[in-house]
Amino acid sequence: MDLSRFFTPKNTCENREAARAYFVPFSSAYAAITKEKSESDRYFSLDGVWNFHYFETSPELPDDPYESDCDSTIPVPACWQNEGYGQLWYTNIKYQIPYLAPTVSLDDPVGVYKKKFCFTPRGRTYIMFDGVNSMFLVYLNGEYVGMSKGAHLSHEFELTKFIKDGENELLVAVMTYSDATYVEDQDFLRYNGIFRSVYLISRDENHIRDFFIHASADGNVKVDFDFVGECETPKVTLFDGDKALDGMKVPSPRLWNAETPYLYGMLIECGNEKIYKKFGFCDVSTSDGVFKVNGQPVKIKGVNHHDTNPKTGWTMTKDEFYNDLLLMKQNNINAIRFSHYPPPPFALEMCDELGFYVVDECDLETHGQERVFPGVDPYFALSGNPDWEAAYVDRMTRTFERDKNSVSVVMWSLGNESCFGENHRKMRAKMAAKNAPTEHIKGIVRRVE
Repeated sequence: MDLSRFFTPKNTCENREAARAYFVPFSSAYAAITKEKSESDRYFSLDGVWNFHYFETSPELPDDPYESDCDSTIPVPACWQNEGYGQLWYTNIKYQIPYLAPTVSLDDPVGVYKKKFCFTPRGRTYIMFDGVNSMFLVYLNGEYVGMSKGAHLSHEFELTKFIKDGENELLVAVMTYSDATYVEDQDFLRYNGIFRSVYLISRDENHIRDFFIHASADGNVKVDFDFVGECETPKVTLFDGDKALDGMKVPSPRLWNAETPYLYGMLIECGNEKIYKKFGFCDVSTSDGVFKVNGQPVKIKGVNHHDTNPKTGWTMTKDEFYNDLLLMKQNNINAIRFSHYPPPPFALEMCDELGFYVVDECDLETHGQERVFPGVDPYFALSGNPDWEAAYVDRMTRTFERDKNSVSVVMWSLGNESCFGENHRKMRAKMAAKNAPTEHIKGIVRRVE
């Protein structure tokens, strides 16, 4: 298969849905409030055993990927290096591949995943990938659905016109390397594959696509909505514990902080769908270099966190992640920088509940440029190159949109060690246009002197 059309940073995706907040709708208000997202009647997990074939080079991938002989199996989610495929690397600065940005050599292994499943569509059907490395192509029932990049970001595609009642066959072709590799040069063990969960979501024909909660410290609450189709005005009910409140203001709200992470509830009802989200009131500011939460000076006692398990690599269960957070609490840690990429989406909700000040970092690092351009500021290669602007802005936008309703996020990072350039300014400007709290967007990057 000729993949050259995909290996350009201006082509960040094909047919992928616009980024949105993390939520799963329910058909019952009671279920939405009391049950886990995975228990929704509109959620259909595709995690489990998939058929698999590993090609050592990209030219071996057939023009029709369905011709791939997937006679082996692999778990999803999983990193394929932990399942006996590919090469496990650790590198801090140096790229794994020769610097040919934005292209990669033909010596680019490809993993082809196939999954048959039975499904009864209702309304619109979407598929969500919570994490795939590197670039990947999606097919359903022999038809091309789309392409996406951004290893630690969410990827959503609409399947409505491809899916059928009864048995379906999903195929995902994952490239080890792509142009995205040049902006994902984080210092960690390098893994590949579908390493986070995959699931379907059934939506009404007309539905809420996205929502953005604005909760001010005086108790006023406002919600911005984005819709698919013609929708009735959503009904929004606020909760303090089990008690439903009148209107969109919480009188004398209990303010959220890491020591007392008090959360309120919001039930959104639109058509046959019910969405429930916990949220908090918190005012973050700085004054004369002092970090303040709700007007009170706070000393940050933080750590960096990588998603890592000695046996499963980047793939972490909810219990493993929760145990990491509990261990931090036991050691009086009150802040986490998720380095150098957003964690699984459920992790931010855990931080809201347990109480952590979070630096949510964009999935972006270009540290290897230092070796490619020794003694020269490499800012011009990627971070100052307009050809890469779309890739940079796309990653920051998706980081923010997914996690924007989490009260624990007190700072947004533009990435790590990526030679500050004009594309970082474009990222920040995009956040300002989205009404993000830009005073708390920091460029955690490294300028090469």
